[in-house]
Amino acid sequence: MSAYLLIMKMPKNPGRFIHMFREKIIEMCIEMNEECVLDHVPGRFVLFSSEIICEKVRKMDRVIDCSPVLIFEDFETLVNHLLSRLGGCKSFAVRANHLHLAQEIGDQLYERTKIKVNLEAPDCEIKVEFRDKFYFLIE
Repeated sequence: MSAYLLIMKMPKNPGRFIHMFREKIIEMCIEMNEECVLDHVPGRFVLFSSEIICEKVRKMDRVIDCSPVLIFEDFETLVNHLLSRLGGCKSFAVRANHLHLAQEIGDQLYERTKIKVNLEAPDCEIKVEFRDKFYFLIE
């Protein structure tokens, strides 16, 4: 199973919606005989399943995107992983759901690699979200 971050238009009172959405996903997975786990972190759903299910979910009402993600529990592990991915990049930009997170990651990567930061037209773009206690690296 792979991990996918669901970007959605959430209603103002998401409690009932979360329950109904979870049921729809489980029904879909059972019908298609695919393994699925759907978890909710504040502001996002995380789907553990296959690309086939992700493609179906993308077409559902309120779903903006279903993006593959890597999940990290600590900042240092995330940064070390990113360092291994920057080879061949002449510049990079970090896009994050919190400005201070983008700056902190960018500072760490620049200090360790001396690769230029280019927010306008980077060779490599890094998308990260911090939710609950996890870092989601959007692929």
